[in-house]
This record gives sequence, structure tokens and C-alpha cells, in this order.
Amino acid sequence: MSQLDEIIAKLGVMPPEQLKQVTKEVDEATRQFKWVPNPGPQTDAYFSKADVLLFGGEPGGGKSQLVLGLAFNEHQRSLIMRRQYGDLDRLVEDALKIHGSRDGFNGSPPPKLKVSDKQIIDFAAAHRVGDEQGQMGKGRDFLGFDEATHFAKSQIRFVMGWLRTDDPNQRTRVVLATNPPLTAEGLWVIEMFAPWLDPKFDNPAKPGELRWVISDSEGNDKWV
Repeated sequence: MSQLDEIIAKLGVMPPEQLKQVTKEVDEATRQFKWVPNPGPQTDAYFSKADVLLFGGEPGGGKSQLVLGLAFNEHQRSLIMRRQYGDLDRLVEDALKIHGSRDGFNGSPPPKLKVSDKQIIDFAAAHRVGDEQGQMGKGRDFLGFDEATHFAKSQIRFVMGWLRTDDPNQRTRVVLATNPPLTAEGLWVIEMFAPWLDPKFDNPAKPGELRWVISDSEGNDKWV
């Protein structure tokens, strides 16, 4: 049970007047947010301190919404990717719903939403291996891969190389949102997140637990 689940349980037995006051305070506290995570795993993922986060599960678990919510609420320069350009349509539609209008939106490929003078959300795809090189040199402080296991590992790693910001107060983060892999190409996710996904890993991690990893001279992950 997450901390939020515990709070919700306590709210259920709170006197009506007190509950009304708490609701008012929550509304005030979240008024500046365009998007608020659902209780449970989505909230746990939203507040995770992981630099690279895998948010997985079955369809309908709010994975795409998490990526959009973080882009709107927490980051200045965001890139949200799908493997196929045609699969971006739903993401863009949902982004515009959160935004509340089409102001600042440029639908010419690749789509771009200028939320404000300081906040931009780019959408892109990388159908063929090598297409991801179009992101070379384009630094972003947030990378969201929707259906990450549809990508090749080399594509993910390449784009991650351009995660950066020149704002010392801006956090950088990568979120890989995905259903379980359907093809062998997506099995890299088990290796990349072995402490959580590989049943043979000698020191398994719990969901949400932070682990530290470095890459050796050959680019292989070493858990430390």
C-alpha cells in the first residue's frame, strides 16, 4: 500500500466537514497542475526519484497519461516518442485535452506543443533503426518512451544520450512506459531492468525500489 492509499483510507472515516476542508485544501494545492496522477502505482511512479524509470503493466494502466502528466507538470523541454508515427495521434489528442486548447500546437510532422515560452513538448517516432539519430544534439530534460519495448535497445540508449539541461533547478528524467514485450526485439527490457524483471537475478528489487547502475567501457550495465 502506498502512502497515498493510506491517506485515502483515513479520508474514508473522516467527518464530513473535515473531509470537505481537506478536499478544498487539496484543490488549492493542485490548482497549478494541468494533470494529477491517479492513486496507487501512477502516483508512486510520478513521485519516484529514479533517473530512469520503467512503468509497466497491462493495457489501461495509465502509462501514457503518466508520460504526458510529467511533461506538463514537471519539465521544460520534453520529448515523447512512439516507434510508429501513426501511433502518436492518440498521444497528441490526449496532450491537447490536458492543455485545454490547440494554442501553441504545430501539427506538421514532427508535432510540437508550445505550452508556454519556457515549456515545449516535442513528439517524435523512430520507425527504422537509425531514425532516432534525428534527435542528435537536441537536449531535453524529460524523455518519455511510450510502448518502450517496441523500440530497439540501441534506439533507447542513443536518445538517452541527449538527456540534459542547463537549468540547475530542473530535474532530468527518463520514463519507459510499456506493456510486456510481444517480440524478441523488446526483451532487452528484462536485461536493462534485471533486478526487477529477471527471476534469475541474484539480488532482486522490489517494485519502486531504487538501484544504482553504471556502464562499463563496453557499454554493459553493472549494478552497484
